[in-house]
Amino acid sequence: MSATLQEVALAAGVSAQTVSRVINNQPHVSGKARRKVLEAIRLLGYTPSESARILRSGGRMKLGNGMMRLGHIVPPLGKDYWHFERERLQLTEAFIRGGMIQTFCLTSDVLLKDEHLFHYMIDPAKVDALFITMCSDELREALDRRLPQGFPIVTFNRENWHGQVYIDFESQMGKALEYLYELGHRRIGFLGVTSPWNGKYECRYRCYLDFMKKRGLDIAAGWAPSGGDFHDSLSGAHLAEKLLASECRPTALVAASSSIAISGASFLLNHGIRIPEDLSLIAIGSNMLNRLFVPSITCFDIDYSLVGNEIVRLLKEQRENPAFPPITVKIPNRLLILKSTMENRAVR
Repeated sequence: MSATLQEVALAAGVSAQTVSRVINNQPHVSGKARRKVLEAIRLLGYTPSESARILRSGGRMKLGNGMMRLGHIVPPLGKDYWHFERERLQLTEAFIRGGMIQTFCLTSDVLLKDEHLFHYMIDPAKVDALFITMCSDELREALDRRLPQGFPIVTFNRENWHGQVYIDFESQMGKALEYLYELGHRRIGFLGVTSPWNGKYECRYRCYLDFMKKRGLDIAAGWAPSGGDFHDSLSGAHLAEKLLASECRPTALVAASSSIAISGASFLLNHGIRIPEDLSLIAIGSNMLNRLFVPSITCFDIDYSLVGNEIVRLLKEQRENPAFPPITVKIPNRLLILKSTMENRAVR
């Protein structure tokens, strides 16, 4: 049985009237209250009644007219991109605005290990579309066997199977390296990992190698240590430890992910390396923790509301036209310059 509006209000710690205002996209609701309501809706799987309305395309529509039940499949625990509140809530709000209610959010390993659960949840009678964060080959094959041809599916940062929303991390690498070069850094290192999940490390490492070669810059031994897991909170520390063991240290680093940047920076600071005075640091990706870290870590600003809007658009186009060709949508990003980077003093 679906949760009620009153249960959502209780879970969010607000009044039923406030929940109604959020669902109908009405004013006079604080940002904090709105976030609590959206999170409660997501967790409880709340489906608004036929009388509920949302703002869409400049007008209002009933959720019952054109509403889609959305299933979200994420990677195994520890590899999930949506583990930070700001990004998750921006997506949830975009889904609700677009007339989509998330009916479940499960990890791919749980679904693939339990055949009964897989067939129960991945049922066209219960779900109208799927959004998949990083789809493995095994999951893709299982879904191809289970779902009818033309079933709406959008993947995130994975091969363009049905439709893909893609954050261009390669362009982020280019922007990060160019910025460090403009600051006068020539001894630039890279903190990456060996991640078999979807090849992110290989792509970013290749961008690093190409840039250094293009600029005629040497890469000393130990400047690009690898190992560990892409989103393991300790990987950055292990990589930074390897970096400190090198005879000639770089003056700047690009970290392959926010998790690596934060744990790596913590290790370096604890071992007497000042950021940015001794070493400038840029993180690939967008994460609120980058901004809260001391010093705040230069990273990238990505609009996850836009990510959600594009997911909704692609899924609806697929539903209206099952023969709709696969499309990749690249999400723009900009370098957010914070406190972890500075001009290389040696070239002043």
